[in-house]
Amino acid sequence: MTTQTATLEAPSTEQAEFNIARSKANFWFGLLWLIYFLDFVDRNAINAIFPALKEAYGLTDTQLGMVSSIVGLSVTALGIPTAWLVDKWSRKYLIGIMVGVWSLCTWLSGVAGSYTQLILARLGIGAGEAGYTPAGLSLITAWYPRKLRGTMVGIFNTAQPLASFTGVAIAGWIAVQWGWRSVFGILAIPGLILAVLMLFSPDYKSKKVEDGQVKVAKVSFWQVAKYCLTSPSLLLSYAGQAGATAWAIGGFGTWAPTFFGRNYNLDMAQAGVAVMIIGLVAAIGPFFGGRLSDLLIKRMPNGRPWAAIACLVGGLVFWFISLILVLQGMPIGVVGTFWALGNLCFAGHWGMAITIQMELVPPHYRGLAQSFGAIVVLLPYVLTGPLTGTLSDYFKAGQTSAAAEAYGLNMALIIILVFSLLITIGVYYAATRTIVRDLERLKAQGTYKLD
Repeated sequence: MTTQTATLEAPSTEQAEFNIARSKANFWFGLLWLIYFLDFVDRNAINAIFPALKEAYGLTDTQLGMVSSIVGLSVTALGIPTAWLVDKWSRKYLIGIMVGVWSLCTWLSGVAGSYTQLILARLGIGAGEAGYTPAGLSLITAWYPRKLRGTMVGIFNTAQPLASFTGVAIAGWIAVQWGWRSVFGILAIPGLILAVLMLFSPDYKSKKVEDGQVKVAKVSFWQVAKYCLTSPSLLLSYAGQAGATAWAIGGFGTWAPTFFGRNYNLDMAQAGVAVMIIGLVAAIGPFFGGRLSDLLIKRMPNGRPWAAIACLVGGLVFWFISLILVLQGMPIGVVGTFWALGNLCFAGHWGMAITIQMELVPPHYRGLAQSFGAIVVLLPYVLTGPLTGTLSDYFKAGQTSAAAEAYGLNMALIIILVFSLLITIGVYYAATRTIVRDLERLKAQGTYKLD
């Protein structure tokens, strides 16, 4: 077997760290993209069947929000242990195991006999998803040179909006045709197939060059933690993830189908299709956002956080307009257009925090460095879905009419949108002031080879 190596002298832009053939990298990247797509389909399909769950289990909006956001609890609880295995053991084997676990728990969601059992199955989905993102992003970062990383991470992140919204449409249609339980059985099948395929993907070991000798780079949890906790830009990137997650989970990601269903009297299938059509516009956002960041870093080393700011400002403005317009009774075409533009801009920023994290640490730190962000996003991930539901219940003021249901949710979304995105924009502005020093700090760590 031929060993392929590449030397990393941070922050090189021209050479991939793990120098496999580009065609081979693109093939396996495609499989990682499909798995990430399935990740968000399995995670978000449940949002399309909120009306059915509410009827089946007699749930409040707060409980519905918890069904969606509880996944974040197990993702966070297992994020660091699985990321440690990513850096110390095997990325490809961990991916295969994790995808198999979350696919099995997706199936279990469909056979849950109570609200408690459904919550437990959703926790299992999060347990399976905990290790996938650190492993997948570590491989992508190694396979492609720095000048392409923003673009490739952006393309990778197109899976999020595509899956979130096409998955909602597919789930809504399946639920109407065969019942809501069948949604989960059907979605579990492709994950098991992809889990097996990833066992054959290219992986690497990190080695450090010291005094002309190549040694295996050891992974110490406390060493990685100290490095990350003393990097201002890394900490700010984690905070940026948290702010964005507050809106993604507490806002459009969880409540978009219910938002359009309540405001325009749509059933589950119709609301799912509406969200899919609007959301498909966002699919190109991560690509353009990533490309923008790659272009900006050629001109200024703090280009990635500036690209994130541009995307977030656009998202805030367009989404705020859409929510004001729906309060004015504007038709779905008008509201949906501004909603789609907000989604497009927001999606453009999504890979920025991750790319920053991957580029600010040595190769053998990347799994753990990315997983630390999961701790920071725990509170917004777990709490903002139910918080939006609680605010919605508050603004309904005890009324049960369709108009009151819609008004309560609209007001809740406005509050979550403004607070979460303004904070996130401020965090990325702070990162523009610190990232140059942190890139120099990485360069001082020395030279690495990936075998």
